[in-house]
Amino acid sequence: MDKTKFGITVGALSAIGYLCGYLGMTPMIIFFVFTLALSAERVIKVNALQSMLLSFVFVLVKIVMGWLISLNGNIVELAYKINSTVGEIFSAISKFTHGVNGFFDIVETVIFMILIFMAFSGKIVKLPVISKIAEKHIAE
Repeated sequence: MDKTKFGITVGALSAIGYLCGYLGMTPMIIFFVFTLALSAERVIKVNALQSMLLSFVFVLVKIVMGWLISLNGNIVELAYKINSTVGEIFSAISKFTHGVNGFFDIVETVIFMILIFMAFSGKIVKLPVISKIAEKHIAE
């Protein structure tokens, strides 16, 4: 397995990139800048960019889910003022939205854990749309 100039294998550094992506945008951006500045390996750069793009997608979905949950809370409050039966219906929708949000958190964790283990191979992990974007923007 190829080693970087830091003595870490390419796969391990790629896996760290996906771990940073799971931890949030701030560690991912720091890792991406570090990778662009100090790493010559294209595999690490592409995996880091993919991780950052995937993190961005998950952040956008979380923002939308948070907005929906907040909106549902306001609608439930208004619906109870109108009629308790209507309020119960909107309350059930709100509980469903919370459940979907919790399920989405689990899906995010599973996807990132799979990507971390796949990155240990030292190859570029292929993601459906994100791989094309990342490979296009990272030069050979």
